[in-house]
Amino acid sequence: MKYKRFNIIDYKALVESKLTVLDLPVPIIGVNESGKSSALEAVANFDFRNDELIKAKGWKFVNRYRPENIMFSVSCDIGISQSEFDSIRAKHLLPELPPDTTDESDAEDNESPGSAEGAPTTPEVEAESEPEVEAESEPEHDDLLDIQLQREVLTITRVFNAQDETKHYEINSLSGDRIEELAREIITKLPRVYYFDNFLESPIPDSVFFPKPYIEGTDNTLDENQKIIEGAFSNTGVNLRDFFRNPESDAQDTLISRVNDNVTKQIIDDWRRMHVPEGELDLTKFNSVRLAFKLGENKRSIEVKVIEQFPGSDNTPAPEVTMKISERSQGFRWFFNFSARKCFAAVHEERFLYLIDEPGSYLHNSAQTVLLDALVSLAQSHPVIYSTHSEFLLDPEKININNIQIVQKEDHAIKLIPLSNASTKRHEGALSTLYNALRMRIPLETIMNKKVIVTEGITDFYFWRPIIDAVFLPGCGAGNNRYLLSMAIGASRKYVAIFDGDKGGDEAQIHYKTLFGDAESVNWVVYNTASSQPVLLEKLLSSADVGRIKTITSQSDIKQAITLLFFENKAEEFWKGVDQETKANVQHNISVISAHLGLTKLQIKHGFNL
Repeated sequence: MKYKRFNIIDYKALVESKLTVLDLPVPIIGVNESGKSSALEAVANFDFRNDELIKAKGWKFVNRYRPENIMFSVSCDIGISQSEFDSIRAKHLLPELPPDTTDESDAEDNESPGSAEGAPTTPEVEAESEPEVEAESEPEHDDLLDIQLQREVLTITRVFNAQDETKHYEINSLSGDRIEELAREIITKLPRVYYFDNFLESPIPDSVFFPKPYIEGTDNTLDENQKIIEGAFSNTGVNLRDFFRNPESDAQDTLISRVNDNVTKQIIDDWRRMHVPEGELDLTKFNSVRLAFKLGENKRSIEVKVIEQFPGSDNTPAPEVTMKISERSQGFRWFFNFSARKCFAAVHEERFLYLIDEPGSYLHNSAQTVLLDALVSLAQSHPVIYSTHSEFLLDPEKININNIQIVQKEDHAIKLIPLSNASTKRHEGALSTLYNALRMRIPLETIMNKKVIVTEGITDFYFWRPIIDAVFLPGCGAGNNRYLLSMAIGASRKYVAIFDGDKGGDEAQIHYKTLFGDAESVNWVVYNTASSQPVLLEKLLSSADVGRIKTITSQSDIKQAITLLFFENKAEEFWKGVDQETKANVQHNISVISAHLGLTKLQIKHGFNL
């Protein structure tokens, strides 16, 4: 079973918003206080396993703009096979009524003596002896039988009442106690929806205290940080309560040493899986660092330490330095909190859907780049949805811009809309982050004295990158590339800027001539067919190949299909099968680009040439 799509029908001010669950990260962008966090809260609220966390955070689902609105709901389309559903539902169906075993012999055995053959009877006695005939009752209808899958998809909705702060589940609009039980069981078999906030606002402290009732086993209540410590012990096979209650200090030392070895291995391995380079987190090398829990002097707390060993010289013993977590760099603490929560906060859960609110807010630029690699890697096995205002977490070579959701705020209502539906003017504030991402994708030093191609839009970049091995500066639209042209003019050895052969492309070139002069315009070209007809980028493809690319990517929109071709590594499959019309058109434009840049044969791929 898996999550397919969350539908935020109403949550706070969010209305009619959809979030599709993918195996690539799904970013949510927007200006500050626009509702990005509310979208993550809505999804977190769908999973009842988060209720304790949500209560601790004090989240309210009331609409502050329209306090008269009381009812809210978040639903999810869940992929589930018919056999899986039938198996779960069968346990919740009403038991069948026992069969009616009454027969004539039973009736004779039950006759009263006064009704025996030959016994005198009177009308009055006879009337009294006749049993009353009861109306035959209808068998109770089982609502669970009314729940039917549509193409192996089931819709579960969680309904919120802001007036009494209650919540209940519905399945296909049916509700009731037994529906609630069925919905909860299905959700327990789905990946845990796991919410992360900013890890430096609520970090794991240097010392985590455990109250006496927990240690004695009379109270199981733990906060999030206590659960992480308990999970780290449990993951090693050590019961934390037994550890605290063990009277032998030597035995405690042995147990906590075992825990520390496992914690170090788990966290360091997690950093490696996230492709964090050695030395990136203020460490010399991963293998020089150990993470250590220590029993506090009060015997009821666990202290969290970092022990770093520096290499000695002349065969002298290597010194060790012990520091508190809070004394390490922000990057180290961020990744430690991230990894510790992933590894130990829910050690009994195997699958997750991660919701991360503003990741990397306190990380420097290079650490955010590392973080993005980590999120992309994580999303391959566990879906990731995150909110951000950082351009470093929207690198278009790693994030499919078709997956980006933009927060739209209008008339006291908030919606999430796909980037493809955004308006440049209407969403200018939200889009500025993406514009910055497109502009920062190639740092200035990487284009210094290089051959550079400036494209009108990001789709052009996804189109040409698999064919031409060159430095690209992907733009944000024909008229929005002044910054990129400035970089190319000032820093590159040679460059060419490509525009669509339409009114927008023509107007953009006229505008840029007023900024950079006519002489610079010799480096600007428009797309042309093999017969030298100006066209849009997508018109370089024949109608047959447009159909092929849509089929290969299962996308009806040609621009989204070009993007998916890039991200799903299907470019080779497509380009090997293009027809002669497409090949001639693309070849013509490669020749024009090469005339400006002087490309080599090794820079051209998929059967095209110079």
